[in-house]
Amino acid sequence: MMDKLKTLMTVTVVFFFAVIFRVDAGAQAAEYPDVYGYFAEQAEASGAADLPEFLDENSREYLESVGCDGADIDSIMSFSLSSVFEMLADMLQANISSPLKGCMTACGAVMLVSVCSAFFPDDEKTKGVMNLVCGCFVMISVFVSAAESVKTGVSAMKLCWNRFVSDSHISFYENEIAPLREITPDVPITTNFMKLYDGIDYQDFAKHLDLVSWDNYPQWHEGDDVSLGADVGFDHDLFRGFLKKPFLMMESSPSTIKRVDKYKRPGFGNLVALQAVAHGSESAQYFQWRRGRGAAEQFHGSVVDHNDRDDTLVFKEVTKTGTTLANINEMLSTNVKSKIALLYEYDIFWILNKIDGYNRFDKKYKPTVLNHYRQFWNMGKNVDIIGRGDDLSGYDLVILPMCFMVEEAFVEKVKEYVAKGGTVVATYMTAVSDENDLCYLGGAPAKDLKEVFGLEVEQTDGLYADDRNYVEYNGKTYEAKDYCEVVNLKGGKKLAEYKEDYYKGCPAVVENSYGKGKAYYIAFRDNGEFLKDFYDEISKDIKPEFDGELKYGITAHSRENYVILENFNNYDEELVCKKDYINIETNEKFDGKIKAYETLFLK
Repeated sequence: MMDKLKTLMTVTVVFFFAVIFRVDAGAQAAEYPDVYGYFAEQAEASGAADLPEFLDENSREYLESVGCDGADIDSIMSFSLSSVFEMLADMLQANISSPLKGCMTACGAVMLVSVCSAFFPDDEKTKGVMNLVCGCFVMISVFVSAAESVKTGVSAMKLCWNRFVSDSHISFYENEIAPLREITPDVPITTNFMKLYDGIDYQDFAKHLDLVSWDNYPQWHEGDDVSLGADVGFDHDLFRGFLKKPFLMMESSPSTIKRVDKYKRPGFGNLVALQAVAHGSESAQYFQWRRGRGAAEQFHGSVVDHNDRDDTLVFKEVTKTGTTLANINEMLSTNVKSKIALLYEYDIFWILNKIDGYNRFDKKYKPTVLNHYRQFWNMGKNVDIIGRGDDLSGYDLVILPMCFMVEEAFVEKVKEYVAKGGTVVATYMTAVSDENDLCYLGGAPAKDLKEVFGLEVEQTDGLYADDRNYVEYNGKTYEAKDYCEVVNLKGGKKLAEYKEDYYKGCPAVVENSYGKGKAYYIAFRDNGEFLKDFYDEISKDIKPEFDGELKYGITAHSRENYVILENFNNYDEELVCKKDYINIETNEKFDGKIKAYETLFLK
C-alpha cells in the first residue's frame, strides 16, 4: 500500500512542477504521444485505483464526511473543472471541524487550475492532464488528512509518509547540487542540519554530503547547564558519527538566541564554541557577524551589536575563541576514536511516535537515548552515535536503547558481533517489529536475538505516570518507571530483579554469554541512577579519555593523542592527574586546575 501511495504522490509532484516551471505541453506530447494515457496507465499500474480499499474504518468515515468516499482513480481521471470545485465545496461544507485544511486544499487547487489555464494550450488532451493534476492534488490532500486525522490508524502508512518526505528532500538536494558537481567538482558540498530535527532522516541524508555541518542553538542557563552540555555533546557526536570524520559547526550564537534574550555568562560562550571542537568539529562558526537593523534577524545574537563596538564582552569572547583555535591548530584534522557505540535511528523515533501501544502518546525515545549517553559523557568516555547500517566490529561496547524496529540483517549483525567477542546492551522494547512495522512472530526479541540475550519477553507492563516499581541490583534499590518487561530466562543469568507487583522476583536485568562475547538486557526504565552504576561496572575495561579523576560537571574527550577537558560548572575545580599532561596552548605542564567554564587542550 505504501508503494502505491508513494507512486500516486510522485505522479502528482511531477505534474505540479511541470506546471510551475511552464514545461511546454506540446513538447511533452511529442515525447509521449498520449500524455494523459501514459500517466493514467502509470497510476493504474501502481494500484492506486484500489487505494480506498486499504484504508481502515476511521479513514473511510473521514472520507465519507468530506464527500470523497466514492473517489477512485477513475473518478480522478474523469474530473472536470466543475467536478473539482463541486467536490471542494462538499469538503468545505462537510469538513467543519477543520476548515483550515479545507481552505488550504481549495486554495491549492484553485492556484493549480489558474496556472494550468494560463500556460497550457486549450485542447482536450491537455485538459485531461490538467484535471489529473488537480484531481490528484485534491485526493492526496484528502488521503493525507485522513491519515493525519486517525490517531489509531496504520502506523506503517505514517512511517512510509515520513520516509517519502525524507527521500523527497534528499532527491531535491541531489537535483540542486548536480550543476555544482559539474562546474566545481573539487569543492565540497554540504547543507546545514539542525539538532535532532525529526522531519528528515539525517543519517540517510548524510550519505549524500561531502562533509556534515549543523546549526547549534541550545537554550543555555535555563536549567542545569551540565545536563544540557551532555545533550549538546550528543548532538555533536551524532553529526560526527554520520560520516565518521570531522564535521563543521556551521552556525551558533555568540550571545543570545531570538526566542530568549539570555546572554551567555562570561567565559561560557568560549566553552560551548570549543565544545564542538572537542567532539570533532573543524570549526566554531557564528551567525551572525552584525545584527540586522530590521527583519527576522534584528535581535538574533551577533558578534557586533547595533552599537558597532568592538570592546563588548561578546566581541572579546569571540576574539578569545579565535586565538584558541589558532593555538591548537596542530590538533585540527585529527579524528575522534571511540570504543563505545550508541544506536539512534530516525525511523525508530518515527515509528515509536506512531504505533498505538506501549503508552500511546510519548514513548520518550530521545530522552531515553540521551539518558544512556549522559552516563559516558560524565565518565569522560568517547561515544559514537551509529545507525543500524553501520559496522559494529570496531567497538568494545554497543548499546541499543529501545531498538524497536530491526531488519533481519541487523539481527544477524548483532549476533555475529557478540559471537566474535563484542558486548551489547539492549533494553525493553527491542526487536519487536521488522522494518515495515510488522511484528515478528514468536515474540521479542526477534529471531536469534532470544538466543543472544538468553531470554524471551512475555509481556511489557506499561506503568501510569505515578506508578513505580523497584529493582534490586548489587544490593542497591533503584526506581523503575514507565515500562517493566516480564521476561523468561532462556539460558541467561539474572543480575537484578523486581521487588513489587505480580512479577516480584522476576529478572529485571539479564546477562548472557554468547560465543566469545556478552549480551545484557535491561527490562525496565529508570531515572539514570541505575544506568550510572550499571555502566560503571560493565565498561570499567574501557579507559576514560583523561587519565585522572573527573568531578561533576567536568567531562573529557579525545581526538587521537589530544585530550580536551571542559568545565561546565560556574566555579573553579582541581583534578587529580595520574599522568603528566602538557597544555598545548601554553606549552606548560597541566597542574590539575581548571577554571569555571574553561576548556583545556592537553597532550
